[in-house]
Formats: sequence, structure tokens, C-alpha cells
Amino acid sequence: MDTTAIPPEVAEFPVQFRLSFKPFIAYLQQQKGSTSTSAARSHVFDYLLQQFTPLISEDSIDETYTPQQLEDMAQLLKLSVLPLLSNEKEIPYAFGLPIPLDLFHASDSFNALLHTFEGLEMDEAHNHKEKLRFLYQLILNKCYGVHFIKELTPSLSFQRVVNGVTKFYRLTINVNFVEPQHQGSALPPLQPEWTEFAKGHRTLDRVPSPLPLGEFVLKGFCVFLIEDITEDKTIQQLKEVFVHLQSDSEEMIYRRFEKAMRDLCGQPDIRIGLMPFIKINQQYVFHPDFGSRSVVLAMADFEKTCGEAWVEGSQQTMQERIAERLAQHDYPHVFCNLNKFSEPELQRLVSNGLQSFILYPIKAADQVVGVLEIGSPNADALDDEILFKVERVIPLVRELLLFQISEFNKRIQRLIRQKFTTLQPAVEWKFNEVAWQYLRAGGKKPADREAARIRFPQVYPLYGAIDIRNSSLERHWAIRTDLSQQLDSVASLLQEPSLDSERSQPLQQQTRYWREQLLEDLTPDTEESILLFLSQQITPYFRRLQLDSKTLEPALEYYFQQTDPQTGDFHQASRNYERSLDWINAAVNGYIEQEEQQLQAVYPHYFEKYRTDGMEYNIYVGQSISPQNPFVANDLRRLRLWQLTSMVDLAQLTHRLLPHLPRPLQTTQLILAHSQPVNISFREDEHRFDVEGSYSIRYEVIKKRIDKALVRGTNERLTQPDHIALVYTHQQEIADYLPLITLLQEQNRISPTLEYLDLEPLQGVVGLKAIRLAIQYEDAIVVSENELLVAQS
Repeated sequence: MDTTAIPPEVAEFPVQFRLSFKPFIAYLQQQKGSTSTSAARSHVFDYLLQQFTPLISEDSIDETYTPQQLEDMAQLLKLSVLPLLSNEKEIPYAFGLPIPLDLFHASDSFNALLHTFEGLEMDEAHNHKEKLRFLYQLILNKCYGVHFIKELTPSLSFQRVVNGVTKFYRLTINVNFVEPQHQGSALPPLQPEWTEFAKGHRTLDRVPSPLPLGEFVLKGFCVFLIEDITEDKTIQQLKEVFVHLQSDSEEMIYRRFEKAMRDLCGQPDIRIGLMPFIKINQQYVFHPDFGSRSVVLAMADFEKTCGEAWVEGSQQTMQERIAERLAQHDYPHVFCNLNKFSEPELQRLVSNGLQSFILYPIKAADQVVGVLEIGSPNADALDDEILFKVERVIPLVRELLLFQISEFNKRIQRLIRQKFTTLQPAVEWKFNEVAWQYLRAGGKKPADREAARIRFPQVYPLYGAIDIRNSSLERHWAIRTDLSQQLDSVASLLQEPSLDSERSQPLQQQTRYWREQLLEDLTPDTEESILLFLSQQITPYFRRLQLDSKTLEPALEYYFQQTDPQTGDFHQASRNYERSLDWINAAVNGYIEQEEQQLQAVYPHYFEKYRTDGMEYNIYVGQSISPQNPFVANDLRRLRLWQLTSMVDLAQLTHRLLPHLPRPLQTTQLILAHSQPVNISFREDEHRFDVEGSYSIRYEVIKKRIDKALVRGTNERLTQPDHIALVYTHQQEIADYLPLITLLQEQNRISPTLEYLDLEPLQGVVGLKAIRLAIQYEDAIVVSENELLVAQS
């Protein structure tokens, strides 16, 4: 038997370990003395004493043994120290001295593991310190009687990769048969610092007078045991997943989870799936991100991409079926050999390379919240033994599923706040404070009315609008064009000679009348009258003709096809206008939403946008919105610079879209400069923020009316395509923008020439002025395919 092992190099220690069996004999004698002489154990102790005692000379200081004697004693030690139910192959063990490692007997399994260790040697400084602490503990315990709560069993963990699976081991050193002996006349007085260092409460450099280790000799031998701790270690790894849930990416979390599960099962080729069952309004819904991590659903998606029909529906249908079935049969389903089952779903697992499978429903509060899937390409690889290991980690799997469901619900709530309500993260803290006031008042309105108000005083407003040039005229033209085309078609059909003139002639006269009205103008009353004429007189008459006249049936059928709002030519101009309007607004809205996410990093602010024929937005920013963040002048400057640059970017974007639009529509860009802060408060009746105070309300009045402003002394609209109009009242309001305008001029983004304009008085507003900036287009840049797809979608 191979009884040697090659230890790693270690630092020298002043203390000496010497091989001796005297501590073991003393242990046997003690055990025999506490056992009845008639007991069977007493006979065992007698036998062992008979074997060991003759080998030891009581008077000798150093004990020497031949290799054969050591081997014989090792066999006796194995039988007396190790469990009788185990054999040498099952327990990796060794006998010897620890520092430096010197083994006089080691099992084959111990040698195999020790020779293939990975990462056994720790940092040398840390390793040296821990060995010194172990020596302090050993000497203080056995020579000074110092009690330690933790058992004196030093250990060292290491790992190795076996067939792609990481196996974890722990080497423990039993020192029960080691006795320290002081070589001097008397033990050195016990110092409190020694005990504090031994217990880990003090570092060695803070021990002024160290324990004189060189005065001690440690006699005896140690029992070394290596145990497989893979299951415990992988469970610890799974716990580590939860420690990093908030900091790690979702991909990293799953990689850690899958690796730990493969190590736990001891199979590197198993496929791990984890699928939460998420609901919206108590109905199961399918999320592709979760489905991609499911073994079964990923298989369904694979078959779909390969053109094969998945039985009974899509991935969502399959998830619903799994959830409903597991809700009725909420116990683990173990398929050791899938070839023995004929169900189509299980056979599809086989066709996708799996031979054994575990489907484990995860419950929380008596509800199935998800499922753990484990698949193996080998038959009988997944059985009750694997299931027993998996059951140890089910509580951790449950927590991971609940975390996923919670994060999904949070994302839903965030989207609701961002897309559909005024509750934004920048102001949510204030809503939390007021909600707490209501809660303290028992759900009623607090007595302190001011505490119950959601109000932000002294915030700076920034307003911008991107409008469709002449949108009313464009809509008017589209409707007029469509009605004219339809009346032309009606007139042509009414002139068919086969028609009854008594009925058709009055309709012809009315049709001519409405065509003449369209040539003059289209008022709302005229539009409504024409639509009524077409729907109440022409349509019923043509429907009867379809039944009575075979010759006119094809022409009438074609006419009715053209009345379809989605496909018919009688709505083509309106459709082109609406599609162009939607494309522009989608592109503008996408740009604003993307910019807004980055803009919050400049300084937290309240942002709201409104859909008109174009889009307008309000930004309110100031110290009261984010009390924890100092608000400085440069923050406001950066937001105003964004106002200008975003208007240039949006003009560039809509300009590039222009050649692709079904109806060419141009945009105008408008900014209102306002240097004085305003107060805003949340109106509970309308669930929105509004300005308060007379001066603040004047700002709102200006904002609502400037889009129709005219240049003084002309009929020219202030807002023009290819320009940015910047409206202000006092020179102070425009002063902060002028350096930013100069910056954009230096970048060749706007023209060097500025137009300073006075505006015609508006209702309730006089004295407005404006600067008009001409945009320098980058004609070499064309619309990207991505921009066009975003707009079209």
C-alpha cells in the first residue's frame, strides 16, 4: 500500500512535532478506566493496549519505529479510530504529523485526492497566521486549560474539476492524540493577549510578548480525513446567488444558479430550466425572457423556428397548460427513462436529445409559482437520488422564483408610472411622505392641510413644442381630396343609361351641388352634410342596385371596396396624412423618451409630455424636487442646452423622414424662455400637476397661445419649418440662452444669422419677443433603416 504523500512547501515553525503513540495509549487507558471490566469495550481496550504498549519504551524521549511496525499500528488505528461500517476506499484518511505534513500511513483514496488538489495552498501570509493560531489554541487548551467554543479541529477546503463538474472537499485534522510538552522548568505565565489572538480577537502584531512556541514539543499523531462537501458547498453557492440578486445582471445570476445545480447533481451535461408563472389580472401571461430559460418552452420555440408545428398552440399556450396541470398535480414528476413513455410531450423531449427528466413544481402559500426543470441526455441519470439532492435546495429555488415574479411586477408598476401616470421617480418621495401622513391619520386627510399637499415651490419651467406645420390645413386638404374623389365616382355611376332617371336625376343634381361646394370651400357643416348624403342616400340606393342590376354589379362592388377606411381609395389621402403624422410623432416620441432617461442624470426633475398634432413637453426642475441634491446654476444651463440641441436633433430627424412619408409634412420647433421660478402643486381632482400663483399662471397663458403668434406688422407665423423659435418677454430671459446659441453656431448646427422679432399681441398677452434660429441640415445624412422602422411601427 502506498503510504506517502507529497505535501506543499510550508514555512518553518519554531515548534516541533514528534511522532509518538504515548498520547494514544494514555487515551486508551483513560477509556478503559471509565469502562466496566466486564464490558465488551474493556476487552477491546485491553487488546489495543497489549499491541501498542510493548512497542513503546517508557524511558525513551524519542520513539523510533520500523516501517513494518508503523504499518501494523496503522491497521490497528484504522479499526479502532475509523467507523467499522466504512472501508478504506470510502474514507480518505491518513495518520501523521501536520507541520510540516509528514504521513506514516495514508489510504489510496487520500493520496489520490491530495495529489490532485486544486487551490489547496492559501495566501502564504494568511496560511502562516492560521497555523500559528492553531498552535496557540492547541497549547493553551492542553497546557493552560483555556476553553474554546469552537472544537479544535483545523480544516482546509479545496476543489477539483472531475468530468466537467466541480467537486469540493474539506481536509480536517484531528488533534485528540497530540500532547504539547513544555521543555522548561515551569510554564510561562498565561498572557491575556495569547488568548485573544487564539480566539481571533487580536492580530499577532498586537501581541507584545508572543507565546514562546520554541519551548514546546508537540508529541503524538494526527488523524487526517478528507470528506466530500460538494452538496453543502453548492447549497452555499446557491445562497450566494441571493446575496448578489440586486447587484448582478440577470444573466450572471442564471449562470451561477445553473453551475451550482450541475455541481449539486454531479452531472455537467444536464439542462436546467427555471420558469416563473406570472399573471396579469389573475391570468397567466407568457414573457419571452422567462420562456427562453425553460427547457420545454425553449424546445417549443426551436421547433417553431424549424417550421414544425407545436401541438396545441404556441409557447404561451404550452406554459398555460403546464401551469394548470401542475396546479392540479403539484408534486415532483420524475421520468427516469423517457423512452418508456408514449405521451407526445415527453416524446418531443426525446426528439430534442433528452432521455431523463424532472419537472418539479415550486409552491408558495399553497400556490404553484413556477417550475424547476432538469433534463439529461442519459437514461436513468435523473432518479430519486438526484431528487433527494434537489429537494435540499427547493427553498432557495422558491426564493429565486419569487424574486423574478416580484421584479416583473415592479417593472409593470414602473411602466405604469412612466407611461400612464404622473407619478415619476423624481417626485415619488413626496407622494410617499403625504401617503405616510394619511396613514398616520387613519386613512383620513391630515389635520395639517399643508402637510397633505404635494407642492414644489420655486422650480424652473422649461417648455418646448414640436408641431406639424399647417396641420389643420393638411387635414382639411386630405378630407376634401377624399370626398371629391368619392363624389366623382358617384357622379360617374349615376350617369349609367340603364338607371331609372326618375330616381337617379335628383341624386345627380345633389352630387353636382356638393361637388361645387367642395370647389369653393370645405366647412365642418359642409363635410357633415356630404357624409350624410353619401351614407343615407347614395349607399342605400347603390345597395339596391347591386341586387337588381347584374350589369352594374361589378362597378358597384368596386365602389364599395373603395369606401373601406383601411384600404379604399376614398380614404387614401386621409390615411396618408394620418400615417405621416403617426410616423413623425413616433420618431419624436421615441427620441424624447430615450433622451429623458439620460436627462434625469443631469438633475432629477419632473417631466411631462402631451400629444397634440405634434408633441409638447414641460420640465420642472429645482431644489424642492430633489432636496438631497444641491441645485446649481450649471444644472439649469445643461438642461437649457439640451432644449436647444434636442430641437436641432428633432428637426434633423423629421427632415430625414420627409422623403419617406406618404404625405410630406414638415415640423416647427418652439421654445419658451422663462427665467423666473414658478410654484407647482398636484391637483387631486384632476390627478396632475399645475402651476399656482398669478405670475405662474401668466406663464401658462403664454405657453398655450404662442404657437399661433404672428410677427408684428405681418401675417407671418412665428414658427416656420427649418427653424427654432425662441420666445421671451425680457432680455434677461434670453441672456442665458445666447451663449448656448453661440456654441451651436460654432458647431455649424444653426445659422450664424439670428432673427430678432417682435410679436403681435395675443389675447391677454403683450410685449412678447422672439429669436428665430435657422437650422443647418446635414444633407449627407439620410434616415437610417432603424429610424424608419421605429417610425412605421
